[in-house]
Amino acid sequence: MNITPHLTLEDKPLAELELSPTIRRTLEACLSTYATLTADAKLLQEQADLEKSKIGKLLADHGYDRVKTDEFSLTWVRGSTTSKLEPNKLIAQGVTLAQLDAATVTKPRKDYFQIRGKSERRSDPENG
Repeated sequence: MNITPHLTLEDKPLAELELSPTIRRTLEACLSTYATLTADAKLLQEQADLEKSKIGKLLADHGYDRVKTDEFSLTWVRGSTTSKLEPNKLIAQGVTLAQLDAATVTKPRKDYFQIRGKSERRSDPENG
């Protein structure tokens, strides 16, 4: 595994770093453990989803919408509709961009660290 990370700011490469052998070995070991754990977690989630499906079917087959046990509260949440304002439709109806900007609320997001494996990478560069 040859890892050469690229530092970027707004999708513009700033510098290319060559990792030292010690850092590379440590990073590869950590990434190997991470890959194993995420694969195990995916498998466990698939098994949990299967059990959840069985539980849901059991309740539905017997006409229960809500059940509580000592450890769990089970509820069928029925589908509903959602609404979303579409800016292009508002503009077409005469709302100005200034009015849209005045009604837009912007909230900061916290920084977070992300790791994606090869199978998790998005092929669409606009959503990547």
